Amino acid sequence: DMKFNVGDMVLSDDGALLGIIDNVFDRTSIVNLFFKDGISFDGVFYIDGSTTSITFTGNGNAIFSEVNRDVDVNIGDILYSQMDPGYMIGSVSYIDFDPRDPIKSVYISPIHSIQNIQRVGVISKKG
Repeated sequence: DMKFNVGDMVLSDDGALLGIIDNVFDRTSIVNLFFKDGISFDGVFYIDGSTTSITFTGNGNAIFSEVNRDVDVNIGDILYSQMDPGYMIGSVSYIDFDPRDPIKSVYISPIHSIQNIQRVGVISKKG
């Protein structure tokens, strides 16, 4: 008999982190997807041997963050969860940057379209 807990991680069948269990009932659980509007979390990029941590917020279709213009991030870079490094969340799909501005907007698209996911796995935070 499997028991899920609030805070357990939900992954696609190939290991991409989709979200965190937010509420548990007798037969179902509610998962907060990272792309849900208003969900904020810390993510990390591993680029050229360095680590860049950034706070992102879901907007319903993608994940978004405004970062310092000097942050070295490029289209295709992979965003990982900071709480458990190694779990992919998405990849940089668009960067909005005007060289005159001190910040740039970074958009992350999910690794998978949520409509195409047929199976998920759950990793318990309680071991």
